[in-house]
Amino acid sequence: MFSSLNETQSKRIFQAVYMLLVIGSLYLLSRVITEVKTSANIGRTPVQSQISVTGTGDAYAIPDIATVSYDVSFEAKTVSDAQENVTKRANDILAYLKEAGIKDTDVKTTNYQIYPHYEYNSRPVVCYDAASCQPKDSRVFIGYNVTSSFEVKIRKVEDAGKILAEIGNRKVTNLSGLNFTVEDDNAVKALARKNAIEDAQRKAKVLARDLGVSLGKISSFSESGNGYYPMYYSKTMSMDAGIGGGAPAPELPTGQNKTSTQVTITYEIE
Repeated sequence: MFSSLNETQSKRIFQAVYMLLVIGSLYLLSRVITEVKTSANIGRTPVQSQISVTGTGDAYAIPDIATVSYDVSFEAKTVSDAQENVTKRANDILAYLKEAGIKDTDVKTTNYQIYPHYEYNSRPVVCYDAASCQPKDSRVFIGYNVTSSFEVKIRKVEDAGKILAEIGNRKVTNLSGLNFTVEDDNAVKALARKNAIEDAQRKAKVLARDLGVSLGKISSFSESGNGYYPMYYSKTMSMDAGIGGGAPAPELPTGQNKTSTQVTITYEIE
């Protein structure tokens, strides 16, 4: 067949076949490269440009619970005498709290302990060599100390000062830890979270505008904090030292409690 063709025609046919072979080889090579890239990316998440912003939010609430702690202690030569006196004083306070409208479920014993009390006296020993003469400690038994600790929730916060004074007038050893809290703070936390989200959204819009991009869908969200800051009336009083006995009721402003939270939102960039 090719023998009847002239030299020019044969040359053109050869060039056409050569070009077809080159094109076919390039096509096969591109397919192989594509398959290799696809295999290498199997199981991988495509890289997406993102923006992450952090927002903070605060919320405030008026406290509706006051909590106070107190100790009742007594020291005697025997454990039974010390316990008897502690029980008498503790029961007197509990009776008053019930009269003041405090529920039994709002009074909790937090600690009860008994321990011996010793005093140490130092006196020199008889010696013949001043260099080796050292004082000798002698331990003297004083008695047994019994201490019972309590925590009380006062739901009428306006009565907290009066109740605090009345407890102090009933021979408690220590009266401390009065703080004002919010019993159900879920609504306060939700408001703080909402404020934090709005803060993050504002920051994201400003950042996207400055970068000249558009915000896409949210790819991740996280929250941290939810810090709660109660109001404290920090004063410790030793009533056995004579601070009790008709002490006037202190004025105790409750103020507001602050709840803070922080959120981080990540947006995809369109």
